[in-house]
Amino acid sequence: MANEKESGEQASTNTTGGKKKMRVRDLVITDEFKTVQIGASARDSARALMEIPRGVVLVLDEDSKVKGVITAREFLLKIADGTDTSKMSAAELMNTNILEIKM
Repeated sequence: MANEKESGEQASTNTTGGKKKMRVRDLVITDEFKTVQIGASARDSARALMEIPRGVVLVLDEDSKVKGVITAREFLLKIADGTDTSKMSAAELMNTNILEIKM
C-alpha cells in the first residue's frame, strides 16, 4: 500500500474535501489549442476555437505569455448572462483562472 502511494498510483483516487486529488504527472494533455493575441476580438477567438474539434484558445500578451484561456464555455456563460459578445475582446472574454507549469 505504501509503495502505491509513493508511486502516485493511488493518488488519483484519494479525495480531500470532496475533490479528487491529482498529481501533475497523472495529467495527459491531448486537447488541441490555438492562440490569439490579448487584443483579438471575440469573433476572431470564436473562429480560432471553431478550427479545432475540441480544446482551448490560449490568449497571449505582447510577450507571448499565456494570460488566459477561452473555451466554448466562456462564450456560453456570457450569452446566458445576456452579454453581447460581438463587441468584446479576448481579454474581456478569457478565463484567467489558470495554472502555469514550467518544465
